Amino acid sequence: MGIIGDYALYSLPKYFPIPLGGLLVSQKTLKRNGNAPGLSNSLKKMLLQTIAASNRHIKKWNASRRENWLYFARRLSARGFAPYWTLDSDIVPGVYLTKVPKGFAGEEVKRRLNLRGVEATQYYHQNGFYFPVHQFLSGYEKQYILYHFQGLNP
Repeated sequence: MGIIGDYALYSLPKYFPIPLGGLLVSQKTLKRNGNAPGLSNSLKKMLLQTIAASNRHIKKWNASRRENWLYFARRLSARGFAPYWTLDSDIVPGVYLTKVPKGFAGEEVKRRLNLRGVEATQYYHQNGFYFPVHQFLSGYEKQYILYHFQGLNP
């Protein structure tokens, strides 16, 4: 992070089982705004301990994310929804992004999936739609996502 571009932002809850937190990385030294609220020492300690304890799971979690991405690629490709890009061997995906046809009812599909507890949305103006592949998805949850994605727009 912070190698391409001036800054990189990363949301820690998107990967780690923690309720909040993020990273701002820059190749330049950043000054903290004195008025910005900071985290309490106990909250910082909890976040750091959780991340440190997660280190032993990273390889397994990365493999699960890739397996989930491949699961969606196989299932959706069979229905005419191709992956937006190929999954290179060194990539750990954050979402599954599929191509959708012009006229796809993305806002409706997004609304319905979100109402059913699935964080999904359109890849706006790019004919794409995405949903999670995180390492904690169960087989049932993957089927649930596909059922509501495919069932809403066959």
